[in-house]
Amino acid sequence: MKKTFFALIVLLTFAAAYAANAIDNNSRYILGVHVDPMLSWFAPDNNRFSGSAASIGMNAGIEFEYKFARRYSLLSGAAIDLRGGSLAYKRDGYKLKSRYDGKIDVPAGKTLDTRLRAFSVPFALNMRAIEIGYTTFFATAGLLVSVPFYEDAKLEGTSYRSSGMYSPLFINYMLRLGVEYSLGGSSAIQAGLVFDGSFLNMYRPGYGATDMYSIGLRLGFVF
Repeated sequence: MKKTFFALIVLLTFAAAYAANAIDNNSRYILGVHVDPMLSWFAPDNNRFSGSAASIGMNAGIEFEYKFARRYSLLSGAAIDLRGGSLAYKRDGYKLKSRYDGKIDVPAGKTLDTRLRAFSVPFALNMRAIEIGYTTFFATAGLLVSVPFYEDAKLEGTSYRSSGMYSPLFINYMLRLGVEYSLGGSSAIQAGLVFDGSFLNMYRPGYGATDMYSIGLRLGFVF
């Protein structure tokens, strides 16, 4: 899976570079690639569970923008989302649904470490400030729609391929703040902070709603 993931990133990079060569500098379109390291954690809405340690993940892919005004653009794209969270169980009676081992009891006092892989698509508004020297500040706000295609969990040192614990579709609100450093023409390096949080129940331990929040670094290159 790791080899496939890195091959996908390389492919997306070359695809963006090839497409950028076909677009002149005055175009309304902006293309880019990004690799964003993330930290994610759960936030249950009840006292039967509690969020435990944050999980390290990554969101990586390609994005494109359509500039409808001088400093405003609509943004979308496609990415692979790797994230997860740890959930501490405070009561007995709840189970982990696994694909190959049936339903597994999760005793009170134990922590379930979960991981998720998903396809994600952002829909957002991007705003750029006045360029100062080679530097331009930007802000992005919108939605991140994700469809999971793989999930697993670890309980008491044993890993399981879980099934149906994460919602089949989830929508997160998304905020970004950062800076672009121009390399000449339309090319620039991006760096900044990203944050997203779930609108709806993202993880389903068996009672109540469990949201997920993530914070990370935006590391990208635009053409």
